[in-house]
Amino acid sequence: MFVNWESSYKFDNLRLESLVSSVNTILEKIKEFLPCPWEFSEFITFDKNMADERLRVSEDNRQVTFSINNSTSSKKTIKSHHNGESFLSVLAEQCFTAGKHYWEVDVRECPTWATGVLQVQPGQEASPLEHGAPSWTLESESGVLSAESNGDSYKVTEEDLSLLGILLDCDEHRLRFYNVVTGAALHTFPVHHGQTMRPVFSIGPLVDKSSSLVLCDLHQEVTEGPESVPTEGPEMLPTEGSESVPTEDLGPDSVPTEGPESLQGPESLPTEGPESVPDSEPPP
Repeated sequence: MFVNWESSYKFDNLRLESLVSSVNTILEKIKEFLPCPWEFSEFITFDKNMADERLRVSEDNRQVTFSINNSTSSKKTIKSHHNGESFLSVLAEQCFTAGKHYWEVDVRECPTWATGVLQVQPGQEASPLEHGAPSWTLESESGVLSAESNGDSYKVTEEDLSLLGILLDCDEHRLRFYNVVTGAALHTFPVHHGQTMRPVFSIGPLVDKSSSLVLCDLHQEVTEGPESVPTEGPEMLPTEGSESVPTEDLGPDSVPTEGPESLQGPESLPTEGPESVPDSEPPP
């Protein structure tokens, strides 16, 4: 039995518009709960000239390490103070005044750390940490998180934080921290309008082991992937069509392939059926 669905149902444009509006609202809510800050990713590097000498910065300026072997006194000391304790700090080479900027830090090898941004003055040569510059950071003390801002402290409830995402929105005057693994927003700070912000990274006092912070290379993770799969070579499976048969192996004695292209006139192999019986020769 044939059913004419078009005549059976009459679509109400008003209800369709309401459905479209509901879907758009859901999509906007999804964007709030599933942010995509990595589209604003920056290639952040540590500034060796703005690092405490007890911190060792890697050759590519992407990893900073504190070891108990490097804990001797130093003339060049850059500290920040968190909860009354001195942290050894290093600043990023980059500064930001406008736009959105995102970076990630691998904190798995550092139980006690603090990272975020601080306000700097253009052309400032000395470390702004030494002058008590305004700062907004997230701190971990053996896994216990807190948000620190110019003397104010806020408890942050999160467990097993291994990759930290940081989004600085200079246009909206906002600094937000993310758990990269879960996508959860951990804390959001309002920051000063129209000021230059510089990422800061600090390692807490250690007693019996080394510790390090690593900047994640988001650009490399995006570009690598499908290009590493070889596209040519004898290991590849042949594609459909006549191109999969190597032409150099064909010769006059080769068996023709299937299909009408394989027929070559009267010399072709006879097909099955009565048509394949040759006509008898005429009597002499």
